[in-house]
Amino acid sequence: MIPAPVAVARNINAAVEGVHNMLGDWKRPLEELQERLEEMRVSL
Repeated sequence: MIPAPVAVARNINAAVEGVHNMLGDWKRPLEELQERLEEMRVSL
């Protein structure tokens, strides 16, 4: 039998991984937006 903390940790890791996969499609545009905002800040 798996100890409770280990089971919980595995569930959290699985959930985090799922969220990361969902956010993967959004991550690139957000990084590009962040770069543009930094460029704008530099030019001000």
